[in-house]
Amino acid sequence: ICGHTVNTMTFEKYVKVGLYNFDYLIFYRTSHHVILGEHDRSSNAEAIQTISVGKSIKHPNYNSFTINNDILLIKLATPAQLNTHVSPVCLAETSDNFPGGMKCVTSGWGLTRYNAPDTPALLQQAALPLLTNDDCKRFWGTNITDLMICAGASGASSCMGDSGGPLVCEKNGVWTLVGIVSWGSSTCSTSSPGVYARVTKLRAWVDQTIAAN
Repeated sequence: ICGHTVNTMTFEKYVKVGLYNFDYLIFYRTSHHVILGEHDRSSNAEAIQTISVGKSIKHPNYNSFTINNDILLIKLATPAQLNTHVSPVCLAETSDNFPGGMKCVTSGWGLTRYNAPDTPALLQQAALPLLTNDDCKRFWGTNITDLMICAGASGASSCMGDSGGPLVCEKNGVWTLVGIVSWGSSTCSTSSPGVYARVTKLRAWVDQTIAAN
């Protein structure tokens, strides 16, 4: 996260990430693990859970050129143990509306500036306003599709290493997953919006895929 100092789970057995830069998970999933409950990567005192990947499911219509349908579901080999540090986030409903200007939050261990020598040990977060897609197109033109949602251009931005992370918005007192970190400025510019996979457009596929697996 640039400009500022929830693990994204569905129930106890699914994790969602973006596909951009993550295609290798499809082919080598048995050698990867999901770490839950982490906050400080430099600490050995946290009660983290390390769980093997049981299955990874790529959106069949993912397009690496347009970066549409940028989502991968990971099914955990064993259920997560939910506690005060590991909890699920609600998924946006297909019919939900999250208007431009609404303040949301993204988090991750990505670079804190474009030329940073390393990623931070502590989990970072930043509050960002949503943009309408019309406003976002002023920055990114026709690269923006209905399968994307934009946030930022306000002094903070997701950066390299944040890909696949959450964009959550509080609605009716409940934190809801609205976007998944997808792509943005190649220099992590905090004056350009970051682009996220739009969960409302992907919810039907998520539901169908979980039901079938």
